[in-house]
Amino acid sequence: MTENEIEYHLDGGPLVDYVCEIHSKVVAVSVTRVMNKNAKGLLKRKLDGIAAATEKQKQKLHKSNAKWERLILHVWVQNEETAKIGWGGLGLKCNGGEISFNRQIAAMKMKMADGNSAVLRRNRPGTKAEDWCNWSDEAFEEMDSTLAVQQFIQQAIRKDFTNIEEILTPPEGVEEGVWKYEHLRQFCMELNGLCVKLQTECHPEQCSQMTATEQWIFLCAAHKTPKECPAIDYTRHTLDGAACLLNSNKYFPSRVCIKESSVNKLGSVCRRVYRIFSHAYFHHRTLFDEYENETYLCRRFTKFVTKYNLMSKDNLIVPILEDQNAIDGESEA
Repeated sequence: MTENEIEYHLDGGPLVDYVCEIHSKVVAVSVTRVMNKNAKGLLKRKLDGIAAATEKQKQKLHKSNAKWERLILHVWVQNEETAKIGWGGLGLKCNGGEISFNRQIAAMKMKMADGNSAVLRRNRPGTKAEDWCNWSDEAFEEMDSTLAVQQFIQQAIRKDFTNIEEILTPPEGVEEGVWKYEHLRQFCMELNGLCVKLQTECHPEQCSQMTATEQWIFLCAAHKTPKECPAIDYTRHTLDGAACLLNSNKYFPSRVCIKESSVNKLGSVCRRVYRIFSHAYFHHRTLFDEYENETYLCRRFTKFVTKYNLMSKDNLIVPILEDQNAIDGESEA
C-alpha cells in the first residue's frame, strides 16, 4: 500500500512511504537517504516525522485501512562511515545489526507539521497550473528522499532553465554515475514534450525515414532486426526503449548507487535519443526552435554529453552551441 492509498485522520504533514505485511504483522516503512554532512540532522527530522505520521494514523476517527504495528525507518547510506555519523550523533544503539527506534520515537514530542513549520512539497490532485511545484527551493542537504538527486535537478530547471552550468553542476557527495543517470532520465521525460509537438507535423507520409540532412539515415533498433522506421515511430520507439532500460531493475535497481557496468549503457541511450533532436532541427526547424526557446533542452543535452564524454563530437551535428569545439572536457566517446 503506497503513501497515497493510506488514510490518515488529518491532511498534510508527514506520511510514511508504504505499508506492507511481514510475518503476518502490518509494518509501515519510511525511506530516506543521508550523506556525510547531513546525517544527524536528517535522521532527527525523519524520526520526528514518522512519529507524527504514526500519531495521525492512531487518531483516525473511522476504521483505518492501514493500522500498522511497527514502523521501520529504512535509511540509504553511501558507506559505513556515514552510518556511524548518523547513529552516533543520535545516540542510538545497534542490536544485532538492527537499529531500534521504539523508545526514541515514544519519547519524542508528537508535533504536527503545519504551514509555519514545514513546507509540503507535493502536487495534490486538482492543483492549478499556476500552483504546480510552487514552493520554495530546498537545499540538497535537506532533501531526505531516495529521489533527492532527481528533485535537485528538477528544482534547478524550474529556477532557471537557461542556467545550464548550474543545472549540470552536481552537489557535493553525489556519485557521478547517479548524477548522469538521473540527468538522462530527466532528458527522456522532457523529450516526450518535443515528441508530442512533432506529432502535429511529422507524419509517416512526409517523414518516412528517420533522417537528419541527406547524409544521415538511422535504423530503428526496437525491431528484432534493425530497420528503417517513419521518423515519428522511431521517436516513440526510442523513448520507449530508453524508458524500459532506465527503469530496469536488472541494470538500475537503485537510485542512490549504480554499478559501473550499468553506467556504461548510458552512452548508447544518449546517441539514440540525440537523433530526435537532429531530425527535429533539420526537418522541423520552426517547431524545434519553439520548443528549444521554452526549455533549452538540446543545449543542455549537448553540454551534458560533452562534459561526461558520452558522445563523440562527430555525432553532435546540431550546431546549437556557439562553439561546440571549445567545450571543456570534450573528447571522443
